[in-house]
Amino acid sequence: MSEKLYAASHSHYPRIGESDAHLRLRRAYHQKDKGKITDQEFLNIEDSYVQDIILEQESAGLDVVTDGLIRWRDSISHVLQNWKGVHINGLLRFFDTNFYFRQPIVVDDVKIQDGWLQREVQYLVSHTSKRAKFVLTGPVTLASLSKIQASQYKDGDFCEEIARNLLSRIDSLLSLGVSQIQIDEPYIVKDQSLLPVLKGFLGDIRKSYHDRAHVILSVHTGDIASVYSDLQDMPVDSLLLDFTYSAKLPEIIERDGSAKSLGLGLLDGRNTKLENKEDIFPILEKLLPRLPSRGNFLSTSTGLEYLPRDRAYNKIERLASLVAEWNNES
Repeated sequence: MSEKLYAASHSHYPRIGESDAHLRLRRAYHQKDKGKITDQEFLNIEDSYVQDIILEQESAGLDVVTDGLIRWRDSISHVLQNWKGVHINGLLRFFDTNFYFRQPIVVDDVKIQDGWLQREVQYLVSHTSKRAKFVLTGPVTLASLSKIQASQYKDGDFCEEIARNLLSRIDSLLSLGVSQIQIDEPYIVKDQSLLPVLKGFLGDIRKSYHDRAHVILSVHTGDIASVYSDLQDMPVDSLLLDFTYSAKLPEIIERDGSAKSLGLGLLDGRNTKLENKEDIFPILEKLLPRLPSRGNFLSTSTGLEYLPRDRAYNKIERLASLVAEWNNES
């Protein structure tokens, strides 16, 4: 009998759509910038929008949901904004996508703020009946995409400093009741010299969470084949892997197996085409016998912010239906 899967949201979700309701957050940003609504009024609109995203994921049939990272203008500046010693500067392209991030500029010793991300994690946990996943950009990607002007940080020093600061707050976030924490590290494919720093960071998370949450390392937007064996050594519960950049990855997993349960990012998060069972099931049939018997899940290759809102919903609905059909036939 084949192993059962669950269906999981990857991370981010589109912030806007074509309907009036789907445009209300964008309007609220403009109104807030012009002083037409108060900070609290904006927060109320943002909260309601996040709740809609959570409900969409639940309605589609996902077993694990995120808040869609709706409050994040991008995955780099949102994590580092308001840190002491960091300024947020102009826009740079995020890898090979058509999306941009605001680059952090490090000008002095950095220190994370009190209450960092706490409200948004608490809101997610309290507004879903499903398993809640907290997503965090990892220290390698944050450090590599920042501009370091402070002379005290050289080579991997800033990456280690970010890791120390993140660890000082992660424990308090996990205490809010999230089921999973996902560390996103797309840049580790580009700079494998920082693998030891990442391994130490993940090991410290695992020591501190005391079985309160399932720890996932997500690697995407690059060819994972060259780091697959290194990822197997990471002290995490699961690996979430992007298959769209890695033509040889299925062959490697079929040959070598995995000591970790895997998140199989087989549905393309950057393409509106809807995959069908003929695309997905043959790969599952080859890979699942080579994986641990429990804890494997199907997901998209990346978050879905790159898609139109209606196509993103179609994608997660198809994801959930494929998992349901696989499990019924297994």
